[in-house]
Amino acid sequence: MPQPYKIQKVEEFKKLVDGAKSIVFTGYRGLTVEEITDLRTKLRESNTTYSVIKNNLFKIAIKDYEYVKDAEHVLEGPVAVAINHDDGVAPLKILTEFAKKNKKIELKAVILDGKYFAKEQIEELSNLPGKEQLLGMLANVLQSPMRRLVKALSTPTEQLVGVLNAVAEKKE
Repeated sequence: MPQPYKIQKVEEFKKLVDGAKSIVFTGYRGLTVEEITDLRTKLRESNTTYSVIKNNLFKIAIKDYEYVKDAEHVLEGPVAVAINHDDGVAPLKILTEFAKKNKKIELKAVILDGKYFAKEQIEELSNLPGKEQLLGMLANVLQSPMRRLVKALSTPTEQLVGVLNAVAEKKE
C-alpha cells in the first residue's frame, strides 16, 4: 500500500502537469543553493515553477499523457522540472541563458504543448519568439491592411487639395 505522502506528491505533480504549456527537464547536479534560488527567482518572474522531483512519482503522475514514453529515459538521476502554464517558450529562454552562464545545469528535454523535444532541439526552441512578441507581431499584421486602406482613401483627397491650392495660387 502506497504511503500517504507519496500519494499526495503524485497528486501535486498531476496538478502541476495538467494544462502545462511547457515542461522542461533539467539536471541540476552541482548547483549551489544560491544558484538554484537565483534560477527560481528568474523563472518565477515568468510564472514558472521549478521543482526537484522524485522520478518514480513523477512517472506515475504523467502516465496518462502521450509523451510519457519519450520522457521516461530523461527521468534518471537528479531531475528538476520547470513548468509553465502561460508561455511555453519563456522558461526555455531563461533556462538556456542560465545554462550558458552556468555549465552545471543540464537541459535534458522539453515537452512543449504536449510534444516531446530532445536535448538537441532545445536551443532552436529557445529562439522562438515569446507570447508577448507573437501578439505584437499579430497586431502589426492585422493593422497593416487597415493602414493601406486609409492611405489609399486619403491619397485622392490630398491630391485634390493640392490641385485646388495650385489653382488658387494661379488666380492670385
